Amino acid sequence: MKKIFTWFLRKDLNLKNRWWHRLLSILFIISFLVFIFNQITSNYNEPLEVPQWKIVNTLSERITSTIKNIGDMVEIGEKIGEKNRTYVLNDVSDPYYEGILNDVYCSNELANDYEKVQKNRNAVDLYTGGSFSRNKVSAEEFSNYIKQYDVKCLVVDSFSSADFSKIVFLNTDKTYQDDWAFYEESISKSILFFIINFVAILIQSLLLFYIIAIIYYKIILYIIFGSKKNI
Repeated sequence: MKKIFTWFLRKDLNLKNRWWHRLLSILFIISFLVFIFNQITSNYNEPLEVPQWKIVNTLSERITSTIKNIGDMVEIGEKIGEKNRTYVLNDVSDPYYEGILNDVYCSNELANDYEKVQKNRNAVDLYTGGSFSRNKVSAEEFSNYIKQYDVKCLVVDSFSSADFSKIVFLNTDKTYQDDWAFYEESISKSILFFIINFVAILIQSLLLFYIIAIIYYKIILYIIFGSKKNI
């Protein structure tokens, strides 16, 4: 095993007695440590901070017969997010996330409760079909659609009309009840994540500096001293 890491050394040159080699060795070690530190800190928003998350409840598990926006369902220390996309939970809250908290309402009795949201948010129109294929419908069609497809969540959205006035509307969206969940930080997962990534960075760094050492001993020193022995 030792030969794997020392086969390239030029012991014939007695380099320990050369001051410039000792200086380069110290700079090499310092550079290696600084490189690892920079790799670790540049991989995360804050040094050594890599929170991981675990599901507490799915959104559908917290929906009750009382209509609430998602912000009222989130408990202290929790975040709401899509399943299998927990990495976005480490991002700073943005208008999209705030919109989900404030503008998504859920209820097991949505067919009846949507009118409360419509009144409180001054929504003019009703749409069904989700964000990408919505269709404008009547109140009766809206209620029937919710019952037929077991929709439990709606989104308060808006657009600008031809005269640039803001038109608020309600739109059904099943993706929230199907694909979203509440998360809290997991200490054990965070520690494991850090260890795995630290080991990966360490191995990559060792491999890089191993290659640099080979270049130094086998190419640079060969250029300076050639293949002569005991210089």
